Amino acid sequence: MTQAERHEQILRLLAVQRQVLVKDLAREFAVTEDCIRKDLTSLEKDGHLKRVHGGAVSVRSNFHIMKARDREVENLQEKTAMARKALSLIQPGSLVFLGVSSTNIQLAKLMIEENIDVTVVTNMTQILELFAEDERRRVLFVGGELNTGRDGFVGGLTQRQIREFNFAVSFMGAVGVNLDKDAVMTYNVEDGLTKKAVLESSRRTVLFAESAKFSQDGAFIFAHLSDFDVLITGDDFPQRPAAAELTEVV
Repeated sequence: MTQAERHEQILRLLAVQRQVLVKDLAREFAVTEDCIRKDLTSLEKDGHLKRVHGGAVSVRSNFHIMKARDREVENLQEKTAMARKALSLIQPGSLVFLGVSSTNIQLAKLMIEENIDVTVVTNMTQILELFAEDERRRVLFVGGELNTGRDGFVGGLTQRQIREFNFAVSFMGAVGVNLDKDAVMTYNVEDGLTKKAVLESSRRTVLFAESAKFSQDGAFIFAHLSDFDVLITGDDFPQRPAAAELTEVV
């Protein structure tokens, strides 16, 4: 394992555990504790973590790439695996909502590949483009005001249209998830209120949150984990979040 790969794995562990110990990392990667200390020092200099006695803790970030097209290639393997988990939650012939989310892009591609027979409703332009090339299923597009990332629609008009539906299942992403505060966050109010409208209009709700999202913050809290029926995250998530006692974690 290269140093860069080791750094990536350390940050992934921090994202879900929020604290790591030098002795545990040394054992995990079969290197000396001095080697791990140097790794942590380097990562701290880059602003990725904070050194504490015996290890390091995560530094929550407010950074968020606005355009889902630009986020699509980040953690692609993890997002594709999460999207594949979601396929089992879709019943043939049902009404499905796909929100603005880079993981939903992967889910849409899999739905087309597997020829899932559903009616899709979305407010994301890239998902509309994907299904526009596929004539096998019905697609409904929710309009309104373009969001900050210019890849989807939000706002009062969008929310009004969403409330007319009764989705069998909805799939949404988040900018960040804070387990300590039981907070699911997005980057601004209009996007958050639009997501709230989806929650209110869905019989079953699914949240996508890759590992990195557990160390990121957003500007607006639009839900608690328990507001979602299912949380889909990466395979390396170590344990069920205490704040999500009513939520299925897969």
